Amino acid sequence: MAYPYGLTLEDLHERLTPSRIGEITDNDNSKVERAANDTAGEIELHAGKHYAVPLAPFTTGLRTIFLDLWRWRLIFNCKPEWLNTDDKESEEYAIAQRRKRLESWLAGLSSETRSSVLPGVTEVSAGVSSTGGAWSTGTRPVMTRNALLRIG
Repeated sequence: MAYPYGLTLEDLHERLTPSRIGEITDNDNSKVERAANDTAGEIELHAGKHYAVPLAPFTTGLRTIFLDLWRWRLIFNCKPEWLNTDDKESEEYAIAQRRKRLESWLAGLSSETRSSVLPGVTEVSAGVSSTGGAWSTGTRPVMTRNALLRIG
């Protein structure tokens, strides 16, 4: 199965064992794919303000961030109650804390001040996005800023 940015299920195994993934998803592999696509969409939503999406090159740092967000998203989509723990020794607590740090990074990525940057990744001209500010997981925009404005 192909996941965004050429990642594989084996890549996710760096963060979660196959048995843990099965426990989280009730052995439904479509949930792993949905979490991967949700992760790509979230990253691209933030990055699309200043960078061409899909992101290229997909650096080692982006891969690490993607895998951490994919792990969190998989649990959030399937077993969100697991993330509501105060047990500082649990894996879920560590995952939730990492997510909080990455939320700040994502916010900085889309901020006007650009407090988070993607060195080496293709930038778009000021105020112009390759997909019109679209939320995309590939070459075709799923939702553009203009479409969102028309909804409201």
